[in-house]
Amino acid sequence: MKGSIIPVAVLTLLFSLALAGCSSSSQPGPVEAVELYQDALVAGDIDLLVNASCAEWEAQARLELDSFTAVTIQLEDRACQEAGEDGDITLVSCTGIIKA
Repeated sequence: MKGSIIPVAVLTLLFSLALAGCSSSSQPGPVEAVELYQDALVAGDIDLLVNASCAEWEAQARLELDSFTAVTIQLEDRACQEAGEDGDITLVSCTGIIKA
């Protein structure tokens, strides 16, 4: 059976809105925060996933990780960049795929 392919862009909008809003000078920039979150999700690392998230996003991060526990996933050809701003939130756009 062929694996599912989930466009990274679909997931990234939610990640960027949730993660960019909680950045501070001691945290990575918006692009790095989204990439760190995606890497943690693919690795199945709940501690890193939660640490890469805002407190407000922690429950959602746990749910997202749970949704991938039954499959092995890979992130391929990811490229992320800042895509503008929405108020005080930096938007991040990513291309690539998550293969499940």
